[in-house]
Amino acid sequence: MADDTSYSGPAGFIHVPKCAGTSIFAAARDALGADEVYQHGVEAPYAMFEANAEILASKRFIGGHLTLEEMDLVPGERKLFMVIRQPIERVISYANFVARRPKNVLYESIAKSDYHTFLERCLEILRTPRAPRRLTVNAQEVENGICRRLGCRNAAEALELISARKIKVFFQEQLAPSALAAFLGIQQFEIPQMNRARGKFPVCSSVWMRIWEMNREDTLLYEELLRRSRSQPSPS
Repeated sequence: MADDTSYSGPAGFIHVPKCAGTSIFAAARDALGADEVYQHGVEAPYAMFEANAEILASKRFIGGHLTLEEMDLVPGERKLFMVIRQPIERVISYANFVARRPKNVLYESIAKSDYHTFLERCLEILRTPRAPRRLTVNAQEVENGICRRLGCRNAAEALELISARKIKVFFQEQLAPSALAAFLGIQQFEIPQMNRARGKFPVCSSVWMRIWEMNREDTLLYEELLRRSRSQPSPS
């Protein structure tokens, strides 16, 4: 375990699916010790989070496929951060991920069809009143999943919330272990390359455009956050 005497407070990782989460949790366990890390849906079933929230306050690293609202159920202050990536690429990665996992509830809608069928099936689920939660939580990742994770309706709300809550945003495309370690206040560690897709399915322009339309707010959010990050002066 790394010498982490400079650790400056517990961390809350708002894990947007297909944004380096598996690798970051592996690195956190190596750096902090497995007992200090709570991964939503791994250490306990998803449905148990609200019941467990009170006893998680002592954990030094909490995260997973949580919304910000769920994260706020854990008592005490946390240093919040998230990793995001180009939204269209994220949805394509998510579809490919589902297509390789027969146990996923959406597997049949992509494995034996195409991207368009998969996207329409997800939208059908989201439009269905009282659809089973297992279907809904999986389907909602294809439509503005970043804003949704923050509980925001659009990019403007998300930008305001990120600023107000001081949520640190990292970009998967340029995620540096040194920057993440500095934010967490621990010695630098390696981020293993895990859960990477083995090959990619071809994506036609109509699919690309459809995903863009479904993720307009996420795209606006991503592009504005990226613009702001590039306009910041480099540390001397």
